[in-house]
Amino acid sequence: GEKGEVVWGYFNASSEDLGISGDLQTQGARPGSFHGFLGALQTIGGWQPHKENLKDMVLNMSRELETGGGFNLRLSDALPLDRHVRDSRDAVCLEQRFDWSALSGLSASIVMTFFNEPLSTLLRSVHSVLNRTPPPLLKEIVLVDDCSDAEGIYPQLSEAVAVLPKTKIVRLGERRGLMGARLEGAVRAEGRVVVVLDSHIETQPGWLEPLLEIIRQDRKNVAMPIIDTLKAEDFSFDSTGGIGCRLDFRWSIVEQASLTAPVTRPDPIASPVMAGGLFAVERDWFFELGGYDKEMRFWGAENVEFSFRLWMCGGRLLCAPCSRVFHVFRKGGLGYTVPQEALHRNKRRTAAGWMDEFAPVAQAFITGPPVPDIGPLDEIRELRSRLQCHPFSWYLREVATDNPIRSLSEILFLGEVRSLGLPGQCLDSLGNKEAGKKGGLFGCHGQRGTQGLLLSTLTNQLMLLMNERVCWDAPDRLRDCKEMTRSRLHVAFLPLSLENWGENDSLLPPLMPGYERGRLEWREVEDREIDGKKGASLCLTTRKDAEGQGHLEAQPCSEGLSGDLSQIWDAQKFVPPPSSESPSSFHSPLGVSALPRLPPFVEAPGDGIGKEGGSLQYEEGQRGEEGQENIPLVSAAGGEKSAEGGEKGGQAFR
Repeated sequence: GEKGEVVWGYFNASSEDLGISGDLQTQGARPGSFHGFLGALQTIGGWQPHKENLKDMVLNMSRELETGGGFNLRLSDALPLDRHVRDSRDAVCLEQRFDWSALSGLSASIVMTFFNEPLSTLLRSVHSVLNRTPPPLLKEIVLVDDCSDAEGIYPQLSEAVAVLPKTKIVRLGERRGLMGARLEGAVRAEGRVVVVLDSHIETQPGWLEPLLEIIRQDRKNVAMPIIDTLKAEDFSFDSTGGIGCRLDFRWSIVEQASLTAPVTRPDPIASPVMAGGLFAVERDWFFELGGYDKEMRFWGAENVEFSFRLWMCGGRLLCAPCSRVFHVFRKGGLGYTVPQEALHRNKRRTAAGWMDEFAPVAQAFITGPPVPDIGPLDEIRELRSRLQCHPFSWYLREVATDNPIRSLSEILFLGEVRSLGLPGQCLDSLGNKEAGKKGGLFGCHGQRGTQGLLLSTLTNQLMLLMNERVCWDAPDRLRDCKEMTRSRLHVAFLPLSLENWGENDSLLPPLMPGYERGRLEWREVEDREIDGKKGASLCLTTRKDAEGQGHLEAQPCSEGLSGDLSQIWDAQKFVPPPSSESPSSFHSPLGVSALPRLPPFVEAPGDGIGKEGGSLQYEEGQRGEEGQENIPLVSAAGGEKSAEGGEKGGQAFR
């Protein structure tokens, strides 16, 4: 623009109008402040940082996190909206160069949805996008207010946005939830690419170019960045935690995250699942895929559902390891709440709509009360037929190749494991679902939950349905499944041969329908095959102590069967649904064999990119939607360990 004018804005204002000495061409658009000195615009109006002496600020941190919605809001309100961010990119990324003119045809509409988001984190997110996004690549920023009801948000935000370039607000008249708000933002977007960002982020230099380049290579690619951590306590930058490039899914319908790791190659990395809060997609392709499932409610599972939808219907999900965005992972407080029933419904819809004959497996892993009505699936069925989408078995075979379940034939049993030595007692995690805890025996209740277990021939591990990362080790230890696999400790179920019992077979109680009888054996082997020739073996055994209380022991497996039932268990078999009842029956009559095979992609190096993530944390709410009392609520912030602790919560960051 001409000297003294703000460029790339919705208005023209001279430097004198803004109270700035000198001209904006000198002080304005450049890397780090691509859209001019935004901080100067605060003198016109809108929200401004609070005046606090940050050095002398003394806080009760746990209270600040709780009252601040999961982060130190008092500190956030005092920080400037424009601040220098750490560039976490590795050396190989700093060498990358992008042709802005080639990418400008993919101008991006940034869509940020929010509900009662504090203005400091929201506006800092907006400023960061404007400051570190080249003007030719940024069409607009669309802020979708999902009917926030916190006092004063909308008037102050309107004043602030009025002086910001390329930024507009869409205010919804009723609460639609995350998916509905994002869909509205995508509808209103004018750019060719829609970039979804959370409302408490800070972008790093060069964040957008790698995402657009992935889409330029193929319009059906969806791109996502590495997500670094903005610490909730002090808003400092941390690149040692966060969420890395490759994510898998867990059968409870949440993502299985990996930590960030050094980047040695700039090539995109294929990921079976997205984190959900930050991604870029060509707008037309997004709507060709049907966008989000319109029957989903409020929040939760939409990232897994969309990942299935994308991969199975002809697209690819790729992480750009040289695109990095800082994100506040809430800690110690809730951002907002949604009815728990909505989350369970969303998960069960995902299973029913996309997982075909594997849906019963997912339903077994999904905790919570039954959902009587998950809504119609007609739209998903029509989409899968029209786009000739792959079946879920293809997704497991070709995409989610590290998943612990890839074939129904590998599942030996799924459900409860009943003791014959102590009738009426089942293996039970006793409410524990984390590695390092202990399980034991408890009265069989038939509700799975703490007594739900799965044994497959792929992993040779006895997995907890409440946490598929945790497996049962004899006699009663709960351990990390991968740790057990690395230590070559495997579990086998040895079916009982009645011919060895002879005259003692009358001691056996009747076998219930749908169960198999045998021993549970833990073996230390030197390879992946359980051949019975290497290592030691112990069988899970029941005993009574002096007080008559039952407990578990690991004892040498009995050679002969002398009528002792202490090592005999009845395990609930998994029976796959008949093919005629499989949801896959709504596939296109043309089948999937005619679909072109997807081009090769770069696999993540080694055994993933780090440790795996956590899961949601359930809370009991005092007030639900529309004033209803005592509705169970689930935290949108999620349960998570800190970055220092080495793990991130499953859906913790949206």
